[in-house]
Amino acid sequence: MNNNRIQIKALKAGNGDSFLISYIGNHGKRVNIMVDGGNGRQTFEDHIRKEIESRIKKKQIIDVFIITHIDQDHIKGLIYLTEDIKNPSSPILGSSIDKYWFNSAQKDKKVTTLIRNLDVSAREMAVFESYLHTLPDIQWDINNRLKMPMEIELYGAKITILSPNDELMAKFQTAYGNPDVGFQSTDYKKTINELKKLENRMYNEQKEDLDEKLQNATSIAFLLEYKEKSLLYLGDAIPEIIKVSLKQILMDRKVEKLKVDAVKLSHHGSRKSLSVTMLKMIDSRKFIISTNGKKAGLPNKSTIAKILLGTERKEGERITFHFNYENFSDCLNLTVDEKRADHFECLNANYQHGYCLTI
Repeated sequence: MNNNRIQIKALKAGNGDSFLISYIGNHGKRVNIMVDGGNGRQTFEDHIRKEIESRIKKKQIIDVFIITHIDQDHIKGLIYLTEDIKNPSSPILGSSIDKYWFNSAQKDKKVTTLIRNLDVSAREMAVFESYLHTLPDIQWDINNRLKMPMEIELYGAKITILSPNDELMAKFQTAYGNPDVGFQSTDYKKTINELKKLENRMYNEQKEDLDEKLQNATSIAFLLEYKEKSLLYLGDAIPEIIKVSLKQILMDRKVEKLKVDAVKLSHHGSRKSLSVTMLKMIDSRKFIISTNGKKAGLPNKSTIAKILLGTERKEGERITFHFNYENFSDCLNLTVDEKRADHFECLNANYQHGYCLTI
């Protein structure tokens, strides 16, 4: 891999997220950032664990493991990871992961029970956080919250935290809402033009139907910039929080748009997690969608329509959507004529563990 580039692996993680982001740091070694662990044992064993073990075989470590938030489809795989770490025969050791970035939902070091009738993973969060409490502060400190507008230097890369903020983290300690965002039925039978007209009308009438759920609002999202390359990683963050962060970045840098090489879309391509207003602040041609499509009708086809509608391009300039499962884009019923007319393409999983993109 070129020393000036970032490699992004969207791993097969069921209907959840697990990403491995790597680059050559300014210390001459490969830096590995893992984000989330998916939610299925089989996907963890077949894909996520094997990616971690492949780094260990190359005498590398996971420099930072980021857990964006406590929804089950992001955190459950961490239970299997901690089981591996505790297993004497496993090649994954406690020292295989240098640091964890995780915003605890607890007010103190005592693990409490969360509301259990939601998709917020109460048991898994408690088990995983119990493990984190056994680590020294240098690996994980409950008081070190990641929140906007923090900037963190990591071996030559700059990571700007875009979400959450102090107010939302305080609310999340005492209140929880329904986490699922998306349709229960899909919008895959509608054409791109039909969906573009619908999204355009909602935007013009300022009636965009957007995600406001609290635990998604507390999701860690970040901008990673390394040399001339950049990744906008949105986790499950909500549009309003990202919009505020982006607006501040644009003001500070005195630019009209934030140019990024790739965007990891929020909440598995939910249309409610992306606003046209937010899109107009971004200049990108590559969008990554992580899901096997087996929950809540995600991704929404409307999300693709919204991106095509909200992205300013030169004539004939192509947008690319990257999916982490084989032939997944076929289920969206996107026609060759639609792709040609709107100048976009869909690329499916290109290696055994998902989609690998180098920017």
